[in-house]
Amino acid sequence: MLLLSIIFLYVGSQAQTITLNKKRMSAEKVIAAIQEQSGYNLLYASDVLQEGKKADISFDKLNITQALDAAIFNQPFVYELIGKTIVLKSRVGNKQNKGLSNKGNDGKEEPMINNGYTKTSKRQSTGSSSLISREDIERNPATSMLQLLSTLPGVMVSGNSITIRGATSIMSSTEPLVIVDGISYPASNINSIDPNMVQNVSVLKDGAETAIYGSRGGNGVIVIATRQGGKSGQNNIDSGSIKVNNDGSVSFNNTHVTILMKEIVKWYGLLVTFADKTPVGNYYGRLSKDIPLSQMLYILETAGIRLKQDGKIIIVTG
Repeated sequence: MLLLSIIFLYVGSQAQTITLNKKRMSAEKVIAAIQEQSGYNLLYASDVLQEGKKADISFDKLNITQALDAAIFNQPFVYELIGKTIVLKSRVGNKQNKGLSNKGNDGKEEPMINNGYTKTSKRQSTGSSSLISREDIERNPATSMLQLLSTLPGVMVSGNSITIRGATSIMSSTEPLVIVDGISYPASNINSIDPNMVQNVSVLKDGAETAIYGSRGGNGVIVIATRQGGKSGQNNIDSGSIKVNNDGSVSFNNTHVTILMKEIVKWYGLLVTFADKTPVGNYYGRLSKDIPLSQMLYILETAGIRLKQDGKIIIVTG
């Protein structure tokens, strides 16, 4: 048994070794080769390797840390190993937020209420809610979203402001939370959405929604699924920038942070929203779906995406 253990340990250690021998190799190709040979996950912002230098690379059977140390020598970026994930970040100006808290299809017979997280039949929904289906919109066309929303009982529209009667206001503002295809949308800009592009609208009208959205749902929630986002109200992911690998991991190729986050939170049954204007920044790498949530959030923060968790919603703060 001892001999077998030693053999397995030896074989396992050999599988982790990395060998590279090439002249004038770009930083991107070096990192990609290390990731491929090691089987580790990888994540970095697209601008991290922009200033990377080509170098002559020659090492044989190094472990992951030795290979990475050799690869980044004299390069303008550093790495951090988090579990089996390599996170690259800039040497200069790298700031991390360590304050992370780890804490439908519409049917004529039985309409589905979309809360942005799951869909529930109107009959089974425990909260107070209203629904506008695509059929409703086609029967009674509206020229604006405010006009469309004003047809719902309990929704009061005054000028450009919206108040949901029955919601429990626990903030100074009475403005409801608006979710469009899974992403937070400014309520003040809701009239910029073309009603003809809307598949359905669910208005969630009571404080029970704070169980999903935290305090931000206290004034009620308007969940809009666009026709572009899919008839089922699912998030519209640009499949051109993400790829599911044979081992179940997902590769991201110059993927915008909004698409990256919308894809990742689906793995954990969560929802993502953005506290401020849509952040900029694209990401490269490969991530496994079995990474624990707390570790995944730390990985994302290390890669430069500032986050906080509020119930079942992940808020990107910058």
